[in-house]
Amino acid sequence: MYEGKCKPNGQYMKLLNKDEPIIQGDGIVADNERIVSESLSDSEKKKMEAILDYIKKNDAINNAKGRELTGKSAATVRRYYKRLEIAGILVPDGTTRDTVYRK
Repeated sequence: MYEGKCKPNGQYMKLLNKDEPIIQGDGIVADNERIVSESLSDSEKKKMEAILDYIKKNDAINNAKGRELTGKSAATVRRYYKRLEIAGILVPDGTTRDTVYRK
């Protein structure tokens, strides 16, 4: 059974098609690079490439920055962030208009 620092939720594990979490030496679930490669399709990675590159270099991103990076609408960027949230890459912080997504 899992004995790490935090237990990943079932939805995250389902995305990875794994029964047990991917654990690194320090007991933490694998880094975002591996999560991205295993949980997002190639077409999703391509659509979200600018967002993924941005969050590699920064701790947080908001909807306005996502729109600027992708040229997509607010609704589309929210869908991208929701997909990244489900994949375990981003965590929303805030409510409605002031939501920031953090690593």
